[in-house]
Amino acid sequence: MEVDDLIADGMLGPVDAIRRFDATKWAKFEAMRGTVPGAILDGLRGADPASRDLRRKTKQSNNSIVELEIKLGRPARTKTWRALE
Repeated sequence: MEVDDLIADGMLGPVDAIRRFDATKWAKFEAMRGTVPGAILDGLRGADPASRDLRRKTKQSNNSIVELEIKLGRPARTKTWRALE
């Protein structure tokens, strides 16, 4: 993803916040400041070919491997990868 794409996504955050802002709900506009990072993250997620579920499962798998290595006191990755082949 190009930097220009991230900048464009970040610029859409405040525009969306202004569109959704409702003064009758007593919400301060400052509460919407997280929209820029949120919009950038949404853009990154949209460009990612892997689903959030796949990313979560991959992270869990990696954490399990690290826990196994700690428990065994030695690297377990090579044996794990061989077992998956």
